[in-house]
Amino acid sequence: MTKKLVVAPFLLLAACVMCGVYGIAHNQISYTISHEYFHAFKFQQFDSPPDIPARFAVAWVGWYASWWIGLLAGTPIVLASLATRTLMDFTHAFFSAAIIAVTTAAASAGLAVAYGFLFVTSETLPGFWYPDDLANPVAFARAGLMHTFSYLGAFAGLVFGLVSIWFAAKRSNGVTD
Repeated sequence: MTKKLVVAPFLLLAACVMCGVYGIAHNQISYTISHEYFHAFKFQQFDSPPDIPARFAVAWVGWYASWWIGLLAGTPIVLASLATRTLMDFTHAFFSAAIIAVTTAAASAGLAVAYGFLFVTSETLPGFWYPDDLANPVAFARAGLMHTFSYLGAFAGLVFGLVSIWFAAKRSNGVTD
Protein backbone atom coordinates (compact mmCIF):
# COMPACT_ATOMS: atom_id res chain seq x y z
CA MET A 1 0.00 0.00 0.00
CA THR A 2 2.84 2.41 0.81
CA LYS A 3 4.26 2.18 -2.72
CA LYS A 4 0.84 2.89 -4.17
CA LEU A 5 0.48 5.99 -2.00
CA VAL A 6 3.88 7.23 -3.19
CA VAL A 7 2.88 6.71 -6.83
CA ALA A 8 -0.65 8.17 -6.45
CA PRO A 9 0.32 11.88 -6.74
CA PHE A 10 2.21 11.12 -9.96
CA LEU A 11 -0.87 9.41 -11.34
CA LEU A 12 -2.94 12.48 -10.49
CA LEU A 13 -0.36 14.62 -12.28
CA ALA A 14 -0.57 12.26 -15.28
CA ALA A 15 -4.37 12.64 -15.24
CA CYS A 16 -4.01 16.43 -15.28
CA VAL A 17 -1.61 16.26 -18.22
CA MET A 18 -3.89 13.85 -20.10
CA CYS A 19 -6.88 16.13 -19.62
CA GLY A 20 -4.92 19.27 -20.49
CA VAL A 21 -3.58 17.75 -23.71
CA TYR A 22 -7.08 16.54 -24.54
CA GLY A 23 -8.37 20.11 -24.03
CA ILE A 24 -5.70 21.50 -26.35
CA ALA A 25 -6.55 19.03 -29.13
CA HIS A 26 -10.30 19.42 -28.56
CA ASN A 27 -10.10 23.19 -28.85
CA GLN A 28 -8.05 23.05 -32.04
CA ILE A 29 -10.90 21.09 -33.63
CA SER A 30 -13.65 23.31 -32.21
CA TYR A 31 -11.78 26.43 -33.35
CA THR A 32 -11.82 25.00 -36.86
CA ILE A 33 -15.60 24.57 -36.53
CA SER A 34 -16.19 28.09 -35.16
CA HIS A 35 -13.62 30.83 -34.78
CA GLU A 36 -16.36 32.99 -33.30
CA TYR A 37 -16.91 30.59 -30.43
CA PHE A 38 -13.48 31.63 -29.21
CA HIS A 39 -13.26 35.25 -30.37
CA ALA A 40 -16.74 36.14 -29.07
CA PHE A 41 -16.79 33.92 -25.99
CA LYS A 42 -13.95 31.65 -24.81
CA PHE A 43 -11.06 34.13 -25.10
CA GLN A 44 -12.93 36.57 -22.85
CA GLN A 45 -14.13 33.82 -20.51
CA PHE A 46 -10.56 32.63 -19.90
CA ASP A 47 -8.93 36.05 -20.20
CA SER A 48 -6.53 34.67 -22.80
CA PRO A 49 -3.46 36.75 -23.57
CA PRO A 50 -4.38 39.12 -26.44
CA ASP A 51 -0.90 39.32 -27.93
CA ILE A 52 -0.45 35.67 -28.95
CA PRO A 53 -1.56 34.03 -32.21
CA ALA A 54 -5.12 32.67 -32.18
CA ARG A 55 -4.16 28.98 -32.36
CA PHE A 56 -1.86 29.39 -29.35
CA ALA A 57 -4.63 31.19 -27.47
CA VAL A 58 -6.97 28.33 -28.37
CA ALA A 59 -4.45 25.86 -26.91
CA TRP A 60 -4.03 28.04 -23.82
CA VAL A 61 -7.81 28.07 -23.26
CA GLY A 62 -7.96 24.31 -23.90
CA TRP A 63 -5.34 23.64 -21.25
CA TYR A 64 -6.95 25.87 -18.61
CA ALA A 65 -10.45 24.61 -19.37
CA SER A 66 -9.53 20.98 -18.86
CA TRP A 67 -6.40 20.25 -16.81
CA TRP A 68 -8.36 20.45 -13.55
CA ILE A 69 -10.69 17.70 -14.74
CA GLY A 70 -7.66 15.47 -14.19
CA LEU A 71 -7.83 16.26 -10.47
CA LEU A 72 -11.60 15.96 -10.34
CA ALA A 73 -11.79 12.64 -12.22
CA GLY A 74 -8.34 11.37 -11.30
CA THR A 75 -8.96 11.41 -7.56
CA PRO A 76 -11.78 8.83 -7.54
CA ILE A 77 -9.91 6.78 -10.14
CA VAL A 78 -6.80 6.71 -7.92
CA LEU A 79 -8.82 5.90 -4.83
CA ALA A 80 -10.72 3.08 -6.55
CA SER A 81 -7.49 1.70 -8.02
CA LEU A 82 -6.11 1.28 -4.50
CA ALA A 83 -8.40 -1.76 -4.23
CA THR A 84 -6.02 -3.70 -6.48
CA ARG A 85 -3.40 -5.97 -4.95
CA THR A 86 -0.10 -4.97 -6.58
CA LEU A 87 1.54 -1.74 -7.67
CA MET A 88 1.48 -2.93 -11.29
CA ASP A 89 -2.25 -3.70 -11.07
CA PHE A 90 -2.80 -0.29 -9.43
CA THR A 91 -1.10 1.66 -12.21
CA HIS A 92 -2.68 -0.49 -14.92
CA ALA A 93 -6.17 -0.05 -13.48
CA PHE A 94 -5.61 3.69 -13.15
CA PHE A 95 -4.39 4.22 -16.72
CA SER A 96 -7.04 1.94 -18.18
CA ALA A 97 -9.78 3.91 -16.42
CA ALA A 98 -8.24 7.27 -17.34
CA ILE A 99 -8.01 6.26 -21.00
CA ILE A 100 -11.63 5.09 -20.90
CA ALA A 101 -12.68 8.47 -19.48
CA VAL A 102 -10.76 10.53 -22.06
CA THR A 103 -11.87 8.30 -24.94
CA THR A 104 -15.50 8.53 -23.85
CA ALA A 105 -15.22 12.33 -23.65
CA ALA A 106 -13.75 12.43 -27.16
CA ALA A 107 -16.40 10.08 -28.54
CA SER A 108 -19.15 12.15 -26.95
CA ALA A 109 -17.69 15.35 -28.42
CA GLY A 110 -17.41 13.68 -31.83
CA LEU A 111 -21.02 12.51 -31.72
CA ALA A 112 -22.12 16.02 -30.74
CA VAL A 113 -20.25 17.48 -33.71
CA ALA A 114 -21.80 14.91 -36.04
CA TYR A 115 -25.24 15.73 -34.64
CA GLY A 116 -24.52 19.44 -35.06
CA PHE A 117 -23.54 19.06 -38.70
CA LEU A 118 -26.51 16.80 -39.46
CA PHE A 119 -29.27 18.58 -37.56
CA VAL A 120 -28.34 22.10 -36.44
CA THR A 121 -29.42 24.77 -38.88
CA SER A 122 -30.39 28.41 -38.50
CA GLU A 123 -33.98 27.19 -38.00
CA THR A 124 -33.05 24.60 -35.33
CA LEU A 125 -30.51 26.46 -33.21
CA PRO A 126 -30.24 25.09 -29.64
CA GLY A 127 -31.35 27.40 -26.85
CA PHE A 128 -27.83 28.50 -25.95
CA TRP A 129 -26.67 31.97 -25.09
CA TYR A 130 -25.36 33.63 -28.25
CA PRO A 131 -23.25 36.78 -28.37
CA ASP A 132 -24.66 39.67 -30.37
CA ASP A 133 -23.71 40.11 -34.02
CA LEU A 134 -22.46 36.59 -34.75
CA ALA A 135 -21.71 36.02 -38.40
CA ASN A 136 -22.33 32.27 -38.05
CA PRO A 137 -24.50 31.27 -35.08
CA VAL A 138 -24.87 27.74 -36.51
CA ALA A 139 -21.11 27.12 -36.30
CA PHE A 140 -21.09 28.70 -32.82
CA ALA A 141 -23.83 26.26 -31.72
CA ARG A 142 -21.94 23.30 -33.17
CA ALA A 143 -18.79 24.23 -31.25
CA GLY A 144 -20.90 24.77 -28.13
CA LEU A 145 -22.44 21.31 -28.48
CA MET A 146 -18.97 19.83 -28.84
CA HIS A 147 -17.80 21.51 -25.63
CA THR A 148 -20.89 20.67 -23.60
CA PHE A 149 -20.96 17.02 -24.62
CA SER A 150 -17.24 16.63 -24.04
CA TYR A 151 -17.78 17.43 -20.35
CA LEU A 152 -20.81 15.12 -20.20
CA GLY A 153 -18.78 12.39 -21.91
CA ALA A 154 -15.98 12.86 -19.38
CA PHE A 155 -18.45 12.24 -16.56
CA ALA A 156 -19.85 9.15 -18.28
CA GLY A 157 -16.28 8.00 -18.98
CA LEU A 158 -15.44 8.39 -15.31
CA VAL A 159 -18.32 6.07 -14.43
CA PHE A 160 -17.23 3.54 -17.09
CA GLY A 161 -13.65 3.79 -15.87
CA LEU A 162 -14.67 3.14 -12.27
CA VAL A 163 -16.61 0.06 -13.40
CA SER A 164 -13.48 -1.17 -15.20
CA ILE A 165 -11.50 -0.72 -11.97
CA TRP A 166 -14.05 -2.78 -10.07
CA PHE A 167 -13.45 -5.67 -12.48
CA ALA A 168 -9.68 -5.11 -12.39
CA ALA A 169 -9.70 -5.19 -8.58
CA LYS A 170 -11.65 -8.44 -8.57
CA ARG A 171 -9.11 -10.02 -10.95
CA SER A 172 -6.17 -8.58 -9.03
CA ASN A 173 -7.43 -9.98 -5.74
CA GLY A 174 -8.26 -13.40 -7.19
CA VAL A 175 -12.02 -13.03 -6.83
CA THR A 176 -13.91 -15.15 -9.32
CA ASP A 177 -17.60 -15.57 -9.90
